[in-house]
Amino acid sequence: MIVSIVHKEMLSVLRDGRLLLLACSVFLVLTGFFLASADEYRQAQQEKQSVGKTAKEQWDSQGVKNPHSAAHFGIYVFKPDSALAAVDPGLRQYTGQALWLEPHKRNRARFSPAADQGLASRFGQVTAGFVLYALLPLLIIGMAFNAVTREREQGTLRMLHSLGVSGTKLLLGKFAGLLLVFVVVLMPAMLAAMIILYQHFALANDDMLRLFALSSTFLVYYAIFAALAMAVSAWLKCSRTALFILLAFWLGSVLVAPRLGAAAAEIMAPMPSAATFWSAIKKDIRQGLANDGNHDVREASFKAQILKQYGVASVEELPVGFVALAARQESSSPQKR
Repeated sequence: MIVSIVHKEMLSVLRDGRLLLLACSVFLVLTGFFLASADEYRQAQQEKQSVGKTAKEQWDSQGVKNPHSAAHFGIYVFKPDSALAAVDPGLRQYTGQALWLEPHKRNRARFSPAADQGLASRFGQVTAGFVLYALLPLLIIGMAFNAVTREREQGTLRMLHSLGVSGTKLLLGKFAGLLLVFVVVLMPAMLAAMIILYQHFALANDDMLRLFALSSTFLVYYAIFAALAMAVSAWLKCSRTALFILLAFWLGSVLVAPRLGAAAAEIMAPMPSAATFWSAIKKDIRQGLANDGNHDVREASFKAQILKQYGVASVEELPVGFVALAARQESSSPQKR
């Protein structure tokens, strides 16, 4: 019974011409955005390689000097990106891309692309990921909003029930048919994306596993939207009302909720400024994380403890190496964790 319903849903889509139109539209939009994302990724990688090469040449040409002094010259290193960043850049826009390495200091990553962009530009990033998580759910809503309400409005729902078709089987059949149609619509664009990835980027085994996990996650994401659209269509009697509610849900969940969540997190747990962060670090160094003093104070306290434990008056009389004990104690203290 469910197979017959799936077959009927596929035929209905084929007959009204929506499948070909949707497949062409998705192919053009997704392929275009993916090409733009891949080009941006290549440019970013070329810039990193060029600047990294220059930084390495500067370090190599600093002249003959003591190794410790040479290390203090410092060098920039750049965060490598996976080839899948061409599909979805993730947090690359909001995290630093370069790190300044120098002895005795822990620096923060610098040069976040989002720092040079306005808030409005973050809503329209030209990436394939934007199409995958934002636009394709809208396509699912357009295909499923009247899946049940159309049957009710045309009077065919009563006929289906009179033939012994239960509501559960009807919904499952329509749900499976909708997902099959969506996969058929999406398949040409995904094949084009795979070809571009293989031709322009070196994909390791880890990248393939990540690509599989990403594809599976998106499939579950789309199935959730399809199930919600089916539920709304079965609950309401009017296709127009169902479409309005689903569009409002899409707008709130895809575009509004992430921004509100980020704003709420910033209010509830604001990020400290760089000056505040480093001031707190210096305070912890001076006073200790547990307010047990600086390094010299902690070392003196530990020395007194060890001398008392072994019953000697000086470090020279210890049967063990004090320097090694002090180093182990310092590495296992909260200061290092």
